[in-house]
Amino acid sequence: MKKFISVLSALSLAAALTVGSSAALLGDVDRSGNVNSADALLILKYSVGLAVGDFKSYLADINGDGTINSADALTALRISVGMEESKNIDTLLYEQEEMLDFYNKAIDRTYEKTKKIRGTLEDECDIYIDNEGEHFNEGPEEYEINFVNGKDEEGYTPYAYAPASSLDLMMVSDIKLQKNGDGYTAEVYIKPETVDNFIMDKLYYQYAGGMPIIYQNGDEFEYVFCLTSYPGTYVKAEIDKDGYVTSFYVDVPYSTNSYIEYYVDGECCHNEIKEEGRRQHHIYIETV
Repeated sequence: MKKFISVLSALSLAAALTVGSSAALLGDVDRSGNVNSADALLILKYSVGLAVGDFKSYLADINGDGTINSADALTALRISVGMEESKNIDTLLYEQEEMLDFYNKAIDRTYEKTKKIRGTLEDECDIYIDNEGEHFNEGPEEYEINFVNGKDEEGYTPYAYAPASSLDLMMVSDIKLQKNGDGYTAEVYIKPETVDNFIMDKLYYQYAGGMPIIYQNGDEFEYVFCLTSYPGTYVKAEIDKDGYVTSFYVDVPYSTNSYIEYYVDGECCHNEIKEEGRRQHHIYIETV
């Protein structure tokens, strides 16, 4: 079948990693690993509006009343001398770096054991050729790919058909991770960017974790240039309790400006093409 994203098979598959959320102690606002008088002092300073540097405010409301005040500082002090015990909490929903790391590792873990990918692809766009336009609706196109030892019959890995795992915090405008039953729902908002479609740079945000749209030269024409702008790709992943991605929804709004060259009766001709639209992917992954 036609590949609709670049093949990221050059990426090495990470070894299976242990799934687990990052635990922290309520009151350990400096993340030193324990609650002590330094935490109590930081909480007190924060409560009166003083700057406290790298302060984890979500760990400061120890008594859970919705505010951070001197009562929390006193509780931290009591914990530090053994008069009270702190509680472990799951910080997976708070730290963006940890959320993105969890998300990327879930993808690697999943693709290492992927047996089948099923999906649908839908396109809606306006295409203008030398300023004459037409509206298109295509799909949903259904497809199914089987994998043996991590590759399909053409040698492609799951990274060729679903979001990759190379996003970092500089590439995303936001990431959310929430518990959903026994598993998690991850939502990733990729920053806007403009890419040259004939330079498949792994540093492009779309190649790192989106679903880029691929343009190829035809039998009768070649692109002189082809630039695509992505104003903000949205990725939603469902992750089960064992840390495996079971599905993706990817919404890809885009606009492309290109210039093609071709020959008619030996004469070189050109057309300017503009395309603006949205591509949507629904992807389901089986690992057993």
